[in-house]
Amino acid sequence: MSSLITEFSIKTRKIGYGTSWIQSTTLFGIVLPIIGTLALRELMLPDMFISYGWRVLIGVGALALIIGAIVRHYIFESPQFQKILKEGQIAKVPVSLAFKSD
Repeated sequence: MSSLITEFSIKTRKIGYGTSWIQSTTLFGIVLPIIGTLALRELMLPDMFISYGWRVLIGVGALALIIGAIVRHYIFESPQFQKILKEGQIAKVPVSLAFKSD
């Protein structure tokens, strides 16, 4: 995803700003579940949390997964990649290019 954001940010010359969102959302993905767990443990009795409360967090995570999949479905490939596709310049074994020297 980082390369996709970078390629789309080249035209606006805000590459750092665009890619900084990736770092921010990673932090949110770590902190928000902790806050959610602490909040549910405070709002529910221990037995309630153990029996079904933790499932609420799993449901929220599943919802986030579905929303992310829908968003990714509607994001188009970068213009550079679309150009490579049209020209047929895709390598058959791309990992071999990483170890080739010019």
